[in-house]
Amino acid sequence: MYMRKYKMRNGFTLVELMVAAALLLIILGAVVPQFRAIRNSLAATEKSSELVQNSIVLEEHLNRNLATASQIVAVSSADVACGYITFTDNLGVSKTYKVSDGYITFGDTGNEQPLAGPVTKFQISCYSLNDFNNSITDANNIRFVNIETDLANGNKTKTFITKIFIQTGRSSALGQNVIDVMINSAKPNTAYDYVAGSQGCDAVMEFTKNGYQALLCFEDIVGDANWQISQNTQISEATLKLWYVNHNANKDIYIYRMNTAWSESSTWNSIGGGIIPGSNCDLTSAITLAPGNNVPSSLEIDVKAIVQGWINGEYPNYGFGFINSKNNNFQFAASENTTGTNAHTPKLIIKCQGQNQTWTFGGLNNSQQVTP
Repeated sequence: MYMRKYKMRNGFTLVELMVAAALLLIILGAVVPQFRAIRNSLAATEKSSELVQNSIVLEEHLNRNLATASQIVAVSSADVACGYITFTDNLGVSKTYKVSDGYITFGDTGNEQPLAGPVTKFQISCYSLNDFNNSITDANNIRFVNIETDLANGNKTKTFITKIFIQTGRSSALGQNVIDVMINSAKPNTAYDYVAGSQGCDAVMEFTKNGYQALLCFEDIVGDANWQISQNTQISEATLKLWYVNHNANKDIYIYRMNTAWSESSTWNSIGGGIIPGSNCDLTSAITLAPGNNVPSSLEIDVKAIVQGWINGEYPNYGFGFINSKNNNFQFAASENTTGTNAHTPKLIIKCQGQNQTWTFGGLNNSQQVTP
């Protein structure tokens, strides 16, 4: 017997190596594009996620601020690609959204700061509650805002739509709609806006028997705007709500319907020598009140007969005049009061049972509200 000897092989031949290299190149040629596609897909997904995240933050910001705006002041027309909208917030501060250097900015009007972007479109279309087809720029009637935003990230752009209902009861009328002044017999040619208060009020109306008297008016309550009452509307209630911080018990106060025009610059002499029942105010409209002992406290006064006459156009709305029967030193929160709650400024609340509506004039920032 003999053993067959085998020759041991220690490596690959050149041909085998060339074949392996060719196979490797083929595999890499197939795999590398897949990795590149995955990487590009991940990058695109990341950009899309950033765009979506930015849109969510922007939409929440727009809703939080615009939906609770007390007044719309101005807005760009619907055909402006990079528009703006200016409004006042619940503190009466003017705020603006607009596009600057390719970014949406927001802040106190004239001092806006970058908020979101970059953007290529911030197009704002506004509508009334009665017509969602034709856009408007009339600040008084805007109740619905549609904002189309194109957010960009690199070469990727996404369009987002934000729809916002402006609080339907909120007036977008400009300016002050509640005015009140004091007149003083001791200084008959001096105008008094208000005096410093106490017990949660930094501004009050004060009137005494032989000193100050007070005038209060809720302007523009009748009209065709969404927040106004149409002429000849029959109301079921009209309540004047005051927050009084000082009063001597068991001493009456009287409220009259004024029939003489006055303003915030009026004086004792300019209205004819103070409030004179039967002369510059209607004698038959007198309302007698004896507020309770507790102060501060809310005082609700039935003024339906007076207000219904204003609504019917029987006489012009020159507001209310306040005088005392004795040296009472009565004080109630003025429209300029900035402390306390919404109840700490004069309010006129009007209800129409048939239409199931309540109008509130005054109160928070002297705005107007209507609740369906």
